[in-house]
Amino acid sequence: MNRQVMCRLTGERREWYSALGTPGHWGSEMERESVVQDELMRWFEREGMLRYRIESDETGEVVEEIRAPMIALGPHDEDWVRPSNPDCLHYPWKHLEDMTLDDFNDYIYRWFEEAVGHGVIRCAHCGRLLVDGDDLPDADTWDALLLDKELVGWLAVHFDCKKQLPKKLKGLHAFELEPHSPPFFDLAHVPMPNRPSDSSPTTSTERT
Repeated sequence: MNRQVMCRLTGERREWYSALGTPGHWGSEMERESVVQDELMRWFEREGMLRYRIESDETGEVVEEIRAPMIALGPHDEDWVRPSNPDCLHYPWKHLEDMTLDDFNDYIYRWFEEAVGHGVIRCAHCGRLLVDGDDLPDADTWDALLLDKELVGWLAVHFDCKKQLPKKLKGLHAFELEPHSPPFFDLAHVPMPNRPSDSSPTTSTERT
């Protein structure tokens, strides 16, 4: 397994723990992949972006669940995926360990631009395929938003759909979703982010 493919599978580490046993049984490549994913989880924890739920099962055992931030590829529950460590995607402008939240938002926006160019992103409200290009008509212009309440994650939405989005998201919780592995895009070529600008994901606090 080469490093590039290994990084595509970072979101599956928890499933591997239950299916394959301890990391010591995996070999050096999977161990390194585990470290890459742990780095991303630690970064999310540092930024206060993890969500926790504590429940007890029928035997009385207390179980703590953790949900990391997610990315929406579209309007449906099954459209949510796990974000990738930017270091795995050859993102050139900052390593994860040196990123602030603004830096990570820049990275996510560049990821969205690449994903839109590959035709895999739909508006999180209306479901229409997002398109990229200069001087788009108003109906096709889109933005990326950061959600930071019960659910932490990023989504892309048409400007015209922003007002309706809070109603759609109302009551949606991280533990209701089962994010899957994201598509892989090599971001080595993406342009340097420009700040301050409107091109970074906007923090959305409306969940009414």
